[in-house]
Amino acid sequence: MAMLSETQVKTLLSLAAADALEGVKNGDGGPFGALIYKNDQVISLGHNSVFLFTDPSAHAEIVAIRKACLTLRQLFLDDCTLISTCEPCPMCLSAAFWARIPRIYFSSTRQEAEEIGFIDKHIYQALQNGISGEIDLQQVDSPDCPPLFRFWEESKQKRPY
Repeated sequence: MAMLSETQVKTLLSLAAADALEGVKNGDGGPFGALIYKNDQVISLGHNSVFLFTDPSAHAEIVAIRKACLTLRQLFLDDCTLISTCEPCPMCLSAAFWARIPRIYFSSTRQEAEEIGFIDKHIYQALQNGISGEIDLQQVDSPDCPPLFRFWEESKQKRPY
């Protein structure tokens, strides 16, 4: 996959920013936009839609990734590029990893997002130092859960991902 030129990236960032602006005007969510790009074509466009969907995971990158997977009818976007108006948060970065997106271009930094009230540093710190204290995470043995893994292992429906 060829790298995009700075001019191409800036053009795509303008498209994502325009979509994000419309989303903000509509009250859909925060000032973030993203798109998935493949073979000189925009596959999907997404803006922050946390209020629209009443979903804290409806960040621009997540929306764009979901749309691209549906459009391309594939689970992995390893032949695509993610363009985002802002540095992806830990959740969005994780989604990009799960989708196997090999390249991300972004404009605004997480520090700039923090300046307007979008604060992720506690998540980065928890990931670096362990989440104890952030979330009460407890493992509980249940006789009903391990059989799920055995069922998956034996299932003819199993597909690795």
